Amino acid sequence: MLDQFLFGLHDREVQLKLFDIGPTLTIDQAISIARTCETSKLIAEQLTTGASVQGIKPKSTYQKPKSA
Repeated sequence: MLDQFLFGLHDREVQLKLFDIGPTLTIDQAISIARTCETSKLIAEQLTTGASVQGIKPKSTYQKPKSA
């Protein structure tokens, strides 16, 4: 089952990372690592495309009018 999971991965980097772990790799570890890598890539993509991050709002460009 682990072999099917490894060879079915579309991300070559994740596949190589899992192969590097060697024969001690379990299916649970492989799934966890693959999920973590996928989530990390999604977050990095959102940050580089300028998508807003929860809790961070862009700085306002509003300027208070000067009083005379």
